[in-house]
Amino acid sequence: MTVLTYDLETCTETLFKRKASCFHPDNYIVASGFKRDGEPVFGSYFTSQEHSDENYKLPIEDSDTLLIGFNIKFDLMYSWERPELQDFFRRGGQIWDCQYAEYLLEGHRQHSQMCSMDSVIESYGGTLKIDEVKELWKAGINTPDIDESLLMDYLLGTEDGEVEGDVNNTYKIFQGQVKRAKAIHPNFLSMLARRMDGLLATTEMEYNGLKVDRVRGEADRERLATIVSELEQELERYIPELPPELIFNWQSIYHKSYLIYGGAAKYKKWIQHEEDGVLLFANKTEKWPLFEGNPVDPTDNSISLSDDGLYRRAVDMEVQDTFKSGKQQGKGKTKNVTVPDLSKPKGAKQDHTFTFKGYTSAPKGWASTLTDGKDNPIYSTSGDNLEILTQRNADTPFLLALGKRNKAKKDLGTYYWFEDPKTKERKGMLTLVDDDGYIHHKLNHTNTITSRLSSNDPNMQNIPRGDKSTAKAMFVSRFGSKGRMVEIDYSQLEVVIQAVLTRDKQMIVDLQNGIDFHCKRLAAKLNMPYDEVVKRAKDETNEHYPEYSQLRTAIKGFTFQRAYGAGAQAIADSTGMTVEEVEELIRGEELLYPGITAFDAIIEQSINSSRKITKRELFVAGQRFNAAIGEWFSPTGTRYVWTENEVPKFLHKRGKFVGFSPTERKNWPVQGDGGFVVQAMLGYLFRYFNKHSNFNGNAFIVNTVHDCVWLDVHEDYIHTVVPAAKAILESVPTMYKRAFNIDIPVKFPTDAEIGLNMLDLEHYIKE
Repeated sequence: MTVLTYDLETCTETLFKRKASCFHPDNYIVASGFKRDGEPVFGSYFTSQEHSDENYKLPIEDSDTLLIGFNIKFDLMYSWERPELQDFFRRGGQIWDCQYAEYLLEGHRQHSQMCSMDSVIESYGGTLKIDEVKELWKAGINTPDIDESLLMDYLLGTEDGEVEGDVNNTYKIFQGQVKRAKAIHPNFLSMLARRMDGLLATTEMEYNGLKVDRVRGEADRERLATIVSELEQELERYIPELPPELIFNWQSIYHKSYLIYGGAAKYKKWIQHEEDGVLLFANKTEKWPLFEGNPVDPTDNSISLSDDGLYRRAVDMEVQDTFKSGKQQGKGKTKNVTVPDLSKPKGAKQDHTFTFKGYTSAPKGWASTLTDGKDNPIYSTSGDNLEILTQRNADTPFLLALGKRNKAKKDLGTYYWFEDPKTKERKGMLTLVDDDGYIHHKLNHTNTITSRLSSNDPNMQNIPRGDKSTAKAMFVSRFGSKGRMVEIDYSQLEVVIQAVLTRDKQMIVDLQNGIDFHCKRLAAKLNMPYDEVVKRAKDETNEHYPEYSQLRTAIKGFTFQRAYGAGAQAIADSTGMTVEEVEELIRGEELLYPGITAFDAIIEQSINSSRKITKRELFVAGQRFNAAIGEWFSPTGTRYVWTENEVPKFLHKRGKFVGFSPTERKNWPVQGDGGFVVQAMLGYLFRYFNKHSNFNGNAFIVNTVHDCVWLDVHEDYIHTVVPAAKAILESVPTMYKRAFNIDIPVKFPTDAEIGLNMLDLEHYIKE
């Protein structure tokens, strides 16, 4: 059994925000480098796209069992359709991504997220890369235009061994990581192997892409743009009559806070100066006619200008003084007189305030450090908080309109497209659809603190539910009317993971009995029998179904946030319940499920007992602290590392300034191990599809969103693929037993839905 280290250098053209995209028609593999076990490196340079297409091949041998790379997904995407690679996977070949392994070894801390080879190589005994190549790339030089010998030295190293090159460095990192993995936890290598198979699954998803109904998308975008325009016009009605000097700005966090919560807006107003009650003006010089040596205001009604150019008094026709001799003889005499210029009043802009009454009050926790014109705090107007406000104040027309407008505008710019009025650049999901109608999204394994997946370009982890948006209607089958989109979703995964981790007896019993935890919590809140709530919330024929299904959906917020460690205030803010109601539910849960509290105490003890001081400095209340870290390993070997930060200010009075976050302590294990389960089972799903060659191109895995997977299947294979995929995803207890020798007392049920697009789905029934 041997390992093959592998790295490619490619053209660098960007397509749909994907740097050096394998989907760009002008990009190709310029150089390839390999190393089998500890043998010398070898590789090839390709002089043209045609040369590359005809000659590039992965030199995989039958003895190779592991393919090693750094950010290996990039290299795999360029090789994905190679038959030798797919055959390698079909016979069980695995991958090791050094970037991903480093992230897991370091406990997902920020310094290890999307880490570069340069940032870790020296700690494993390797050498830094050749800066000249990196500088050429930064300068916009495409890879084929870089000197061949320089590029190959960068990839394979120099003959004198002074520079190792990417391939040798990758292999050295791999060797060091294997040693660390073996020492860090007995289950770490097994956990890592399953996450690596999950990486293969997301590579397959990105490569397959999602088919988009562009016509439907553009039609929905147009409809949404009209809604946004109408709502913005409606919102203008809620702005009070303002002084002409104060122009309301919807982009201003100050103005939005004043309008929503009330507050004093500062503005500048020009005020004329006065002295002793007399308004002041700038001065000007005027020529006044002289009468008997005295200047008279030419605008005085007692004098007037005659045809001969002289002023005369109206009463006695006295004539203006004239010159008796010289060049000016006969012309009227004048004198320069300084008078106020009434067209130029003296004054300056002065501070004024206008007080908005507001439409609702803000929770104290939303106060910012910014202040209004009277030094009162302004409050957060973030999208999430405004969504909470609109839920809690649905009977307030302004907030209802504001919530609708914000949601519609966010959807427009995120899931469709929006044109920047200044740059005229379009942004949004529809701008990422290629000529064939596909979006090749990115699914990231090394970007979060919990080890859950993230997504970007576009963010396919954040597609709104069907009751909140029609965006999912864009995603259709590549097989047209002969295809179906499938979503298979874990049911109550966060609760199941809690039961697995805490081993709480009552929670396990409830899961074994098929208790719906959302209905159970709703029953507790409403003080109603559980069975009655289930009937009303889940039976579509029940007359109370519309109301109670919405109540059940709302209570999910408590379930999710409670599982992920949110406090009573945060849950109350987001669900619309009072803090007292939330605290009552929490107390009831702690009595019913004491294992959750006991489990949290175990983690807290682990963090404190493993506490180590770091060099990271914190400055709090004028004092310097060195932040500490503490860790805990899940039973499957996932490492979680917490870092101390400043604690809430009310604790300063008790002499505590830094510490570990209780919310993070409760949150990360549930989120992280839930993420591990999904990734591991996606790996098994990938192996199933790979074994069957995607059913000869008739079924594909195309996306994962938190606790679910999306499939694109030809109708002829629906009843083959969907039941099998469900069975694979539900086989978590078998995976735990085989991989970690851990017995799981609960099931991992899934729900499958199917439809012509991802919005219009119906429950899958094999019959």
